[in-house]
Amino acid sequence: MKKLLFLVLLMPVLAFAQKPGKTKGGTKTSTFKGGLTSSTLLFQSQANEPVQMKFKSDFSLGYQFDFYAGRVMSFSFGLGLQNAGAVTHYFTQRVNYDLTYISANTGPSFHIPIGRSSDIQFGGTVYGQYLAAATQEGGNLYIDLLREGYLENYDVGFGLNAGLRLQAGFSSAIVLQAEYMQGLLDIEKHASQQLYNTLFNFHFGYQFIF
Repeated sequence: MKKLLFLVLLMPVLAFAQKPGKTKGGTKTSTFKGGLTSSTLLFQSQANEPVQMKFKSDFSLGYQFDFYAGRVMSFSFGLGLQNAGAVTHYFTQRVNYDLTYISANTGPSFHIPIGRSSDIQFGGTVYGQYLAAATQEGGNLYIDLLREGYLENYDVGFGLNAGLRLQAGFSSAIVLQAEYMQGLLDIEKHASQQLYNTLFNFHFGYQFIF
């Protein structure tokens, strides 16, 4: 957990260490964002076990660096602290699956200008995630899924996002974004079961323009 906190604290340093400048295509931006995450695990079993994974709510934090190839297109590179997991019930007992990932992503975004300085954004990403913590809790039950070796240490997938960017000044903007993320790897090590991450993020961000 100390390593995760260090990563989050390092994000502002990465942004402010960048010197203002222009790329050949246009401006650079640094965005700090955080918000609500709604996640679940897609569960499949060879025994057709009737396990229903429901959505759980948590938070996410992120830093994103963009450079613009033109007025209507940019490329982004991001780092984040992403919470995932799901809620299920065994008989009458509620059980929480809590997963924490350190994630990195990259991909293009497209911009539709509205007015002189704001735009609608939509795009896609590919991402990779390292599993930093994973627990299963419910009643008297507590299992460290990562330490016990139940789950894979990594995941990869794709994301789709759409949002609104509103200019807040000469060198800053406010970003509102909704994002869908789908894991492509089975993170369950047990051969008879499969688990896939599915997440919805709703972010608020503050952007610095260089």
